Amino acid sequence: MPGSDDALLAGLTVLDFTRVLAGPYCTRLLADLGARVIKVERPGEGDDTRRGHVQLEPGRTDQATYFIRVNAGKWSVALDLAHPKAREVVLDLARAADVVVENFLPGVVAKLGCDYATLTAVRPDLVYCSISGFGQTGPLSLQPAFHHIINAMSGIMHLEQQDDPAPRPGYLQAADVLAGTHAFGAILAALAPQLWPRLVAMMDRPELASDPRFATPAARREHWAELHPIICTWLDQFKTVEDAVTTLTAARVPAAVVLSPAEVVAHPHLAERQAFPLIDHPARGAVRITAVPFHVDHRPVAPRGAAPYRVGEHTRAVLAEVLGLDTAAIDALVEEGAAKSVTGA
Repeated sequence: MPGSDDALLAGLTVLDFTRVLAGPYCTRLLADLGARVIKVERPGEGDDTRRGHVQLEPGRTDQATYFIRVNAGKWSVALDLAHPKAREVVLDLARAADVVVENFLPGVVAKLGCDYATLTAVRPDLVYCSISGFGQTGPLSLQPAFHHIINAMSGIMHLEQQDDPAPRPGYLQAADVLAGTHAFGAILAALAPQLWPRLVAMMDRPELASDPRFATPAARREHWAELHPIICTWLDQFKTVEDAVTTLTAARVPAAVVLSPAEVVAHPHLAERQAFPLIDHPARGAVRITAVPFHVDHRPVAPRGAAPYRVGEHTRAVLAEVLGLDTAAIDALVEEGAAKSVTGA
């Protein structure tokens, strides 16, 4: 089944009511990071892009390359949202979901029974994202939009016309992809405040969720002196710090042990990543330094040598090997004070 237990969004369930490009691109990004994306499609027809003109299978009309590209890694559920029983299924899926994404025209989801009010009634902490061409309010809110429409109304088509007798369309669907990308970012940002409800549930302190002192991040910061001992009392039930971190991490609440510098250097994860390579030092022997944080071709990047021990230690080598100067020319520069050369010792 799609999704990886080791991925960044492993354990996250997304209920996807989107179609065509902007919405499906957003949920494709979520799926690529490990979320379980449940794509709700119309029975028989499915997503509009299934019927694109370039099909992967001869004789099939539902395997367009467009659809395959944007919907990789998702699950498909065929539901007739006009059917009362299907709406019951949607409510059950919402109870199991963390995120809902839709890109219908404003007002359509309410008619289909999958709007924010309906779904959050069964899952109050649901992150609900609506993608539309012109937003949910305003005089243009009910106007359908896709890339060419946005290109025309944003002034881009006019600017790109230049000396052409008429405006020309651009076939790179930038507006749709950007809309999906922005929605992806907004969803991730919305998931971050959801840490508090998860922690409250773990502590089995439901009254804290409605306590005005702790209702918002700002309120929790203001009342941290009151909140801190509550959390610490709950943490005291664990036998070890590692037990607490394991439990919190399993519930998707970020947690870590506070390490001393010596513990950081000795940590097995950082040892495997070769985060602290050794270099030579003339006076101290082997000296541990920090590595750069990235790997290249799945291998750590190590320093190519020791640090220069003395100022000018490599003057002669640089002038000879890089500039091609002979010994007499280098001696002249040193004697004139233009350069200085010292030995490494």
